[in-house]
Amino acid sequence: MKTISVYCVYIAFFCCLFLGSNVSIAIGYPETFMGKYFSNPAVYFIMIAFLLSSLKAFVTSKSEMRSFVWLILACLFSVLVNGAQFPRTTFFPSVMLPCLLSVTLYQLRNQINKTLLKQMFYVYFVAECIIAIIERVHGACFFPEISFETNFNNSGFEGFRSFSLRGHPLANGAVVSLMTSFILISKCSVLKKNILALLGIISLLCFNARFAIVITCAMYG
Repeated sequence: MKTISVYCVYIAFFCCLFLGSNVSIAIGYPETFMGKYFSNPAVYFIMIAFLLSSLKAFVTSKSEMRSFVWLILACLFSVLVNGAQFPRTTFFPSVMLPCLLSVTLYQLRNQINKTLLKQMFYVYFVAECIIAIIERVHGACFFPEISFETNFNNSGFEGFRSFSLRGHPLANGAVVSLMTSFILISKCSVLKKNILALLGIISLLCFNARFAIVITCAMYG
């Protein structure tokens, strides 16, 4: 079960990085799932990995059992607060899934290939930035724009904003800004940091994510 859990973590990590809403729909994922529990295929693999890796720990370890109880209570609290609208809330993907993934990573900390995850991180970052730049140069998106995410006029070259791999330009900007910050404080070489940071800042200009640009430049400075 541990081996299956590890592979599920790898697949979930890949889905979280590369399968944004626009990419998911482009490969056939139901648009009706967007904005709900299963807005990303990673949800299935995180849940499987969590259940397989933590099932024994819940029985043998009090700390993991307490974590599980708190997660269940948080889920029930969200049901009570949101009522009938709970299936549409962002609480599950935004709060519950990161908690489940954290517990799973802790359980599998000695079996997961951290180098592989790091390589996926860098490949995604470079792909995200390059796609954004190419989209901005050509004034067209590679992947379809999602109707409920497009709440601004994205027509015309001057007003165009790249959608890259995450869908909404601001979502892309937030992710690139956060990843650039991690790269700047990482242990990689100064040359690598400067190249990746410059690539990230250029892509932020393509997303026209102004606040993300300010934060990233402040970190870089």
